[in-house]
Amino acid sequence: MSEASLYNLVAEVRAALDDAPGEARFIRTVPRYGYAFHGDARSPSSAETGRAGASAAGPRLVSKSHDWILSEGSNLVGRDPDCAVRLDSPSVSRHHARIIVAGQETTVEDLRSKNGTYVNDRPVTAPVALDDGARIRFGSMRMTYRPLSGLPTTVTRRA
Repeated sequence: MSEASLYNLVAEVRAALDDAPGEARFIRTVPRYGYAFHGDARSPSSAETGRAGASAAGPRLVSKSHDWILSEGSNLVGRDPDCAVRLDSPSVSRHHARIIVAGQETTVEDLRSKNGTYVNDRPVTAPVALDDGARIRFGSMRMTYRPLSGLPTTVTRRA
């Protein structure tokens, strides 16, 4: 297989997964080495709950491409592999922000990131309480906060 064939194959896989090289979610380019899988591999049971201690119906961050379930307590946001909300973007610091879930209240605080944390287009300079639908930006990464305390009941339609 030639280098051009590999490049074309990776381009096809990225297109099928809607994965852009600049903001890789699944396949990343490793300069002078090749390509690497980039993402979280989980068993189906852990994918349903996100990570240990997180409820499938609990609070979450939602972006166009991903859904992160937040655990009770502290949830780090950043590029570092130890972050609960891992964002692979050069505009996001390694430990960019912290989201704290305490019962029915969720707050976000910036951890002195270079490109800032914003809630509803306002810079976060102290812990900010998150309401349903709050628009959050970590560097250039945009998402929405959803508390999701449970699924609503199904509406019965009468014929």
